[in-house]
Amino acid sequence: MRLRNLHSAAIVTVATALILPGGFALGASDLDSRIEASAKASYNFKTYLKDDSIKIQSADGVVTLTGRADSEAHKELVGVVAKDVEGGRTVRNQLVVAAGEPAVQPLTEKVDDASITAQVKTVLLFHKSTHALATKVATTKGVVTLRGAAVNEAEKDLVTKLAEDIQGVKQVKNRMSVQKS
Repeated sequence: MRLRNLHSAAIVTVATALILPGGFALGASDLDSRIEASAKASYNFKTYLKDDSIKIQSADGVVTLTGRADSEAHKELVGVVAKDVEGGRTVRNQLVVAAGEPAVQPLTEKVDDASITAQVKTVLLFHKSTHALATKVATTKGVVTLRGAAVNEAEKDLVTKLAEDIQGVKQVKNRMSVQKS
């Protein structure tokens, strides 16, 4: 009797999967839609990445980024945003960085030092390979000075590169020390 009930339950499960459009993948499609919507609705995407031509697609939790990013910092930032979305397992960042295109800045809008400092801190805060809280940022006339401690030379170089990619930055002076292990 038990075997017959177990057999009947298996048949009902398989039949239901075959009858429903998409079978078991129905839930995955909803998850992928939520992943895409969450990434596009994020603060970073709406604020810093809104002018980039970025397309986000998710299939079974694998997020693929295609299109054009305005800078290397934007490319990395959208990768971090996509990775942090709940449900995303893997990110394939296939974005191309727009080469030779200067950052567009309206003539009437002046980028001030406080804005540059805030943008540098924000980019560092959302990048998984930097320790933003251990990095001091100061900007004077478009020259960014970085102080604090980096875990290694690679982090120090990355922090410099991310700061250089911020609109309005004329020069970066990296005075960070590298921690000895």
